[in-house]
Amino acid sequence: MLLGLDIGGTNTDLAVVGETIETFKAPNGESPEKILGLTERPGRLCISTSQPLNLILTGYGRGVEEILIPGPGLHYENTIPGYIDHRGDILEPLDNEAIENRLKNSGKESVSITAKFSVRNPAIELAAYNIALKYFPEDCIALSYKTGELNFPARAATTFLNAIILRSVHSIKKMISSIRPDFYFFKGDGGILPPHEVILNPSHLLNSSAAAVSLGAFYLTRKENALVIDIGGTTTDFIPLKEGKPLFERLAFQGRKTLNNGILTSSLPYGGDSVVSDKLEPRREGNSLAFGGKLPTLTDALNCCGFTFGDFEKSYSIKNIIAQNALEQYTGYVKERVRLYSPSFLIGTGYLARFLIPAIAKEVNCPYLVPDHAESANAVGVAVSRMSLVVHIHADTGKGRILFNGTPGKLNGLYRKEDIIEYSVRKVSEKAISLGASLSEVNQIEVTDLREFDVIKSGRREGSIIDLVVRLPPGISEEAI
Repeated sequence: MLLGLDIGGTNTDLAVVGETIETFKAPNGESPEKILGLTERPGRLCISTSQPLNLILTGYGRGVEEILIPGPGLHYENTIPGYIDHRGDILEPLDNEAIENRLKNSGKESVSITAKFSVRNPAIELAAYNIALKYFPEDCIALSYKTGELNFPARAATTFLNAIILRSVHSIKKMISSIRPDFYFFKGDGGILPPHEVILNPSHLLNSSAAAVSLGAFYLTRKENALVIDIGGTTTDFIPLKEGKPLFERLAFQGRKTLNNGILTSSLPYGGDSVVSDKLEPRREGNSLAFGGKLPTLTDALNCCGFTFGDFEKSYSIKNIIAQNALEQYTGYVKERVRLYSPSFLIGTGYLARFLIPAIAKEVNCPYLVPDHAESANAVGVAVSRMSLVVHIHADTGKGRILFNGTPGKLNGLYRKEDIIEYSVRKVSEKAISLGASLSEVNQIEVTDLREFDVIKSGRREGSIIDLVVRLPPGISEEAI
């Protein structure tokens, strides 16, 4: 049995996938324990949450103290002295006094620490971490080497994001673990990982809602090429599928590119809870009148036009002409966005999809499907997902070093490229199985990047440097197929 819990901005959705599919929806504010109590069925539990992303979108308290240790060749303001070279040797030790002075007078809520080439030797970052522990709790300190990737500017931006959301992810982990200690987090690439792995790089969780919807929409329809229109409470999201998979783009934050790939999507700031005054407004102020709110919304406008959502009579405070205009306004915005994609097929998801998508599809002259459980497609996607892993591996045969996502391992006397590749794939396979992947899923592990350089010293070959990326791609769990 597969259980998926998606904690959104308006509602929390639960899906139970086995021989049949069951879905449940509850307003936010209900405890996860109570929501999980809606079903007595045991099974693997995966959780998606937009809370980390909301922290970023709404601003973050007193912010992040960003510690950058770039060494020579890179120019940033307020950097800390210290330098590791490209082979992981410490050429200049960390300036402990400079770190102390920055952190003891910081006034910030968290700290991010990024050193150049730390993924080839984390010693300088770990030294800075030990100093930071004097002034910050452990769950407010983000280190860059755990991300595994070499790109210093993108790694710094990713670590900055991790520092913003790390405490929130720790809090979610603690809350859910008290109910179900064996759960998995659902990530923005459409795969899952156990919490202790996600904590190493919590930005994995960003943009997971779009990934959940796209996976759920494909699983429920098996339509490989389509445009998913997900009508939520606050926004309407558009996610193109190609050969059953979403497209990806590199995420950026405050103009800085990160290491994270997010699903290619666009959004309109209108959803079922968007306020209706004399027109439809791009803001949410709580629930619809029909569901206990204080202001009329798009959902209330639908009630005024013949539908019966919730306590529908409370929606009748809107004048009929205003309700009709709000619906036409919403439909017009969606039609304009759909036409930008020129889709061959539409898939509608979200609570209002079955009521709004048919008219939109007719207007754009496109076939469509609103599948059963469309209102909880996000939770279905979370439930049926499988593990995904990306491991960046750096081997230096001359120095006898190998690192897996910045963490030192044992090279065991290996020198040939082929042997190192085989060893790396085996270690990643063993890790995936230890985290819960099945043997058949592990068989899909692949090497997606490979580079080899000879090390020449005094005219003689001293060894080689081998960098590779080993990946277990996301997809649908074999239990759900």
